[in-house]
Amino acid sequence: MNSATTRRAVLLGLALTATACDLVQFASDPKPRFEETWNLPGPDTRMSVANLLPSGGTVTILPDSSAFSLKIDSTTISRVVGSDCAQCVTLNGTNAPKPAFTLVAGNSTALPADIVSAAIASGTLSIRLVNNMSFDPLYVNTAPAATVQGYMVIVVRSGSAVLARDSVRGAATVSGTQNAPFPKLGGILNRTIPLSTGTVTTNLTVDVTVNSPLGDHLEFINANGALDATASVPTINVASVQMNVPSRTFDSGGADSVSMPSTGDFVVGLGLDMTITNPFASVTGGLNLVFAWGPGATQQISKPITLPSGTGVRSVSLDSTEVQNLLNGGDKVSIKLTGNVSSATPVTVTPKQEVKVSNRMRLKIRTPSGGGK
Repeated sequence: MNSATTRRAVLLGLALTATACDLVQFASDPKPRFEETWNLPGPDTRMSVANLLPSGGTVTILPDSSAFSLKIDSTTISRVVGSDCAQCVTLNGTNAPKPAFTLVAGNSTALPADIVSAAIASGTLSIRLVNNMSFDPLYVNTAPAATVQGYMVIVVRSGSAVLARDSVRGAATVSGTQNAPFPKLGGILNRTIPLSTGTVTTNLTVDVTVNSPLGDHLEFINANGALDATASVPTINVASVQMNVPSRTFDSGGADSVSMPSTGDFVVGLGLDMTITNPFASVTGGLNLVFAWGPGATQQISKPITLPSGTGVRSVSLDSTEVQNLLNGGDKVSIKLTGNVSSATPVTVTPKQEVKVSNRMRLKIRTPSGGGK
């Protein structure tokens, strides 16, 4: 036997001696105890994209989660005819054939606070136009079979992207959807315009252009008469929104609960491992994991964690006092996540997105081999 073999034999003998001593001690212990760790699946926790949306209900999720509903403020338009008709100014206060002119008016309405852009899925724009001029700018040639009339074009756009277009041609009476008179001194035109798919960025603009040719009859000319309009978006559904997230409160709602073991006296350790999937890559912040067995502050245990960017694992552990508080609180304990999150850059979100947390509970159990605790 060489020296290396001799050393291995000696070490093996020492190990066997130590093991034999442990076995003798375990057998002579009247209450030997075993310690095990149970790894149990817990309920998934979810935090909807609704937590990130601006306050005030300007952006909400439709009941079937197919789109967001976006609220946009109405906008008003007003243009004095004399601003676009120099001859009207010259003829002001007289009776004369109505001069030819092109009136151009428009106004914009901003997207709700913190909304940078929105991808339109469907919607309509309603516009109520009031002719407060002293003549009809559309139905201008009243001779039988006159073919030359005025027309109005309404364009809805966001920047240079055209989202809707509508037109009305002057006529003696309403004829079809695109022909109508626009009576003087308070005449009203109501138009409902479907919006096409497209992206609204920053604001929504409504432009109205009235092309009014020379009239064939006398009219009183009031250069201070005006075209007035109010445009609103009663319904607009958007597939996604890009928005700022300066500070939002995330709250899973506290509806998830876990069952506490009936052998509570033997639990000496408890922890929770959370696999968090965050689809909002730039949204991060500090959260609190709250274990609650009652509504009071003294009936809750809070542990801080951070919301990962993308997918990450977060773990918390409770000390022996906290474990016993949970176990003495009842057979059910609710768990929830809450806290403030934010993003340094705009985030694009869709209605069905959510932060998902897969929970697994770690229970360290110490039990006797038999005959008492």
